[in-house]
Order: sequence, then structure tokens, then C-alpha cells
Amino acid sequence: DSRAPRARNFGPHELVVACVADDLGTPAWEVRAWLKDVPKRGAQKMLSACKNDVDRWGVPLFAVLDRDKPPCPMPANACTADIVAAVRAEYSLDEDVKLRLLVENTETVVEAAAVALGRAVPPKDRPARDSVLTHAARADRRVRSEVREKVPSFDRLVTRLVDVVR
Repeated sequence: DSRAPRARNFGPHELVVACVADDLGTPAWEVRAWLKDVPKRGAQKMLSACKNDVDRWGVPLFAVLDRDKPPCPMPANACTADIVAAVRAEYSLDEDVKLRLLVENTETVVEAAAVALGRAVPPKDRPARDSVLTHAARADRRVRSEVREKVPSFDRLVTRLVDVVR
């Protein structure tokens, strides 16, 4: 079960927490108490959990999806608004579920983080991805700023989360 406790940190969430902490001028441990991650293996499982768990959480949920692989059939040239609308309709998602698309995907963020850290871009596997993103989260703010600059969709996600927790 994807809800089982994890032995290590979830790299994408660690980077988001660090970036939100940067913007708020707050320690990451404090932000971590406000932002919880519930990673799922696959967009369909994540969206189903959002639909089923939105009332249990009682707070806005953010579902972060890779733009290049929408969880429902879409034309290749579909705009972000059309993808969000289609996903919301397909999964009957409540307005409390905020959908955010990473352009193009998580690997775009991993690549930007690796470059900012002066590392080689890792192979596409979860442990390598988590390692790079966790290192970027623990690095100095310059690294995270560079990632945000290179991946505007990630920057917009962080900005929106800052607005919600403020």
C-alpha cells in the first residue's frame, strides 16, 4: 500500500517543502508540518485517492501530474486548462482538489536540480530521482532558485502553496 510509512523521504515533496520554506522565511521542519505528502504509484491511483479522501483531509489537496502523460485521453496539443478540465471531469474531482501540471514531467525538475547541483542527470529511476531532489532540498537556496527558474510550472506550484499556507 502506498500509504504505508516510508523508510526515506520522498524527494519531490522534500524539494517543495524547502522551496516553500525559502519563500516564507520559515524552517523546513515547520513547513513539513503544514504540507503532507501522500505519494501514489501512478496518476490514476493518486486522483482516485483525492476523490475518495478529500472530505477526510478537510483542507485543499494538491494533485501534481506530469503534463506529458495526462491520466485520461487527450490530444497531444491540448492546453493545460483543457487537461485540467478533462481530468477533473473524468475523476469527478471536488473543487477542493487543486490540479497542477509539471511541464513536461518530474524528470524536468530532476534534470534542473542535477544541473543546479553540478551533478550528472541520473537515470530515470525512483531512488536516483529522490536522491537528487533531496540533495537539492538540503542545498543552499541558490540551487532551489535555479530549479524554480528553469521549471516555471514547478515555481507556480510552490507559489500557490505559499499562498495557501500563508
